[in-house]
Amino acid sequence: MVRVLVLLTALASAPLLSGQAAGGAAAGTTLALIPPFGNLKLYLGLTDFQLEQLVQIMNEQNEALMENYRQIAQKEAELYNLLNSGSQDLHRIGRLTVDIHTMRTHPPANNYRERALAVLTPDQRARLPVLVQALITNPTAQQAVTLNLIGLEAVSLPMLGIPPIMGPAGTKVVPSPQ
Repeated sequence: MVRVLVLLTALASAPLLSGQAAGGAAAGTTLALIPPFGNLKLYLGLTDFQLEQLVQIMNEQNEALMENYRQIAQKEAELYNLLNSGSQDLHRIGRLTVDIHTMRTHPPANNYRERALAVLTPDQRARLPVLVQALITNPTAQQAVTLNLIGLEAVSLPMLGIPPIMGPAGTKVVPSPQ
């Protein structure tokens, strides 16, 4: 367990030790051991252009959701003000309550998933079921890690885009089974 903690600490502090602290990064950039969506890009064989399109679609979806939340917040604030002021406008109070409920339970229709899938080639789309299976089994795998049935040594760090950590005299530091 101690070796695992040492490995995780080393991974987390690698950017700091190499002088790449977040404060030293250019404004608006983030540092990460793995580029955003890098594993997905490698797995699906996405081009830079495809990834840019997918990120743009995701950003549009996030903005639409945020706008929906802003509208809900405005209606909630109006409802709160009406209720706190002792308003007797039951029609307006009821209308706001129904509007808020409708906006929460039925967000605006979208086609983001269809647009994202249209960016992929047929071969790339054919690889998606494996990712769905990974989503399904992920909680089970996390539980196995929690119960020490699977350790970090089961994960190939280079496959995650993380170079092996070098120990004394150039030896690789990899956690060993307990």
